[in-house]
Order: sequence, then structure tokens, then C-alpha cells
Amino acid sequence: MSEEKTTRLGMCRHCHQQRYVECVDEELSQAEIDDIATRECDCEDARRARELSNSVMAVAESIRRNAEMYTEVKDAITACLEPVAEGYIQSVSMKVDDLTTVKISLKKGRLTCVRTVKEDTVIDEIGEH
Repeated sequence: MSEEKTTRLGMCRHCHQQRYVECVDEELSQAEIDDIATRECDCEDARRARELSNSVMAVAESIRRNAEMYTEVKDAITACLEPVAEGYIQSVSMKVDDLTTVKISLKKGRLTCVRTVKEDTVIDEIGEH
């Protein structure tokens, strides 16, 4: 049994252009139809929003794959991704321990998460051991 498609009218949240959206689920709300229309729209703002969303998903996936490197701060880092990507926060830096820092920022429209580990090198130690 094939599912019957319906066509609904949705509107891009960025440019307000209306477009027809094919859908199988008749239970979709107008807001969900508008979300689909926004994702399918070719306007510059919708395209930029898609790129940013893809960037957030890529960074989140990388953090998930490398969870052992981010054990104590994984949830905090993940929670900061969207606010930084959307420009509500310019950047977030976290000092994980004495040697490790994590910085989340937006550079040239792409979200970055940089984990830096300093070498634990003693140059000179004076005193009794």
C-alpha cells in the first residue's frame, strides 16, 4: 500500500516566499510545513541557516565520536553550540583541567570547536624534592 502525498502551502521564515510542499503526513502543523518550506527555499538567509545547521551537526557529531576526549564537559559543550552558531554568544572557552581548554566560536560562518592540550613540561624546578 503506497502512502498518498498531499500538497500544502508553506512560507519561508526568512524571505516569506510561499512554496508548495509535498508531504505524506497529513498531521503536520502549519509551523512544520513552514519549516519544510524554509529548508527547501533558495533565498540567501535560508541557505546560510542550512549551512550553519550543518556546521552545528558536524561539530556535535565529532564531539559524540570523540566523547572520551570531552568526558566531563561534553554536555556543556554541546549545549553551547547553537547559541554560538546563532550569534547569541560570541565564543565560549572552557578550561577542562590544568592542561586542556576547549573553545567554541564562529569563524567565517562556520562553527568551530578547538580542543587544546598544553604539554606538561617542567622547565626548571627549584627547591627540595
